[in-house]
Amino acid sequence: MTGTEPDPNAPVGMERTVVHAEVPESELVRYAITLRSLTAGSGRFTRAFARRELVPVAVAATIRKPED
Repeated sequence: MTGTEPDPNAPVGMERTVVHAEVPESELVRYAITLRSLTAGSGRFTRAFARRELVPVAVAATIRKPED
């Protein structure tokens, strides 16, 4: 998580928070489903590519290679 801020577009009495975070793309596979579940269907998100980074060795060992 890189920060939070009040949503300036939220109606009065329905305050919302905007959460900013950087997450590996591989962890976003089921994110929309989980977010909707946690927020009773009211949560939404957008995503944008930030950068490429090397995969940590421990994570790389768990990645399945495509079949030849």
